[in-house]
Parts: sequence; C-alpha cells; structure tokens
Amino acid sequence: MNQTEYKHELIMPNDSIPVKIFSFSAHNDLRIIPSHWHRSAEILYVRRGKLNIWMNKRKYELNRNDFIYINSKEVHSTQSPEDNEVIVLQIPGDFLKTFSNNESLYIHCNTLELKDNKIFSAMRELLYQMYLYKNQQVFPSHFCCKQTPIDHLMTVIMDFFLFSCLNNPD
Repeated sequence: MNQTEYKHELIMPNDSIPVKIFSFSAHNDLRIIPSHWHRSAEILYVRRGKLNIWMNKRKYELNRNDFIYINSKEVHSTQSPEDNEVIVLQIPGDFLKTFSNNESLYIHCNTLELKDNKIFSAMRELLYQMYLYKNQQVFPSHFCCKQTPIDHLMTVIMDFFLFSCLNNPD
C-alpha cells in the first residue's frame, strides 16, 4: 500500500519517557481507527475484550492477552468489536535505533501465530508494568538495575522481540 494514500500519525512520546504508552477502552463497536501509519513501531496488547486489526491486507482478531507488533511505517487500522481495554506502546524510530541501529527494523510477532511461551507471559507483565509506572520516576524495587527503569524495560522488550520473534518465522 502506498503510504501517501493514508493519514500519517505523528507520535509524541510521553513527557517523562522516550516512548508513548497509554491505554484505551471501547464500550461498543463504534470505536474505529481508520487506516494510518507512523514512523513509530507499535505494540497493541489486549488486556480485556477483543480488538480487530487490519494490516497487510489481512485481518487479525486479538482476544484477551493477545498482542501484536506493528512495524514502523506499516499501514494499519483497528476496530473494537466489543468492550475492551488495550495497552498501546509506541516506540519512535529514533529510539528504536538505540536498540537495533535501524529505525525500520522489521519484526513479525503476534500471539496469534507464534506459540505462547514464558517470553510472552513476561512481555505481557512488562507492558503492563510499564503502563502502570509510566509517570513515575522511581519504579518498584524489583526493577532496579544500572539503567533507568524505562531503558531497562525497553531493552528487555526489544530482546524478547528480537530473540523470540525473529527466531520464529512464519
């Protein structure tokens, strides 16, 4: 698909961290985000309910505890077919470069196509913890390390995706 045919969404990171993380809840099937793209990679994690995603001429139906990685510049749209809660992590291309030396690193990973495992359970927990503590300068003691908490969490998340998803092709 030609990106110029679709709306470009400009992603602005949260004030205190170099990524944007937020959640949304829908209460009926009227919540539709039309086809768009952005320079940020995006992880959508369904905490409750369902979420439909259209990407690469394919529909993905995510249920509770499913997540999907959407690559930078990939045209996609979403629809909430029922009451849901979704955590969204958007990772700007410049920040991706600090972990991969490539803002356009292509990763194919979702819980619909790859077998669920301990890594995915850890990913869910990290995404949720990152969401809970996004506005705090100090994270719980079990996150202590030499890196800042957000850098630590992002390193772990990127390691999960790079090692789990790149080593499990379609």
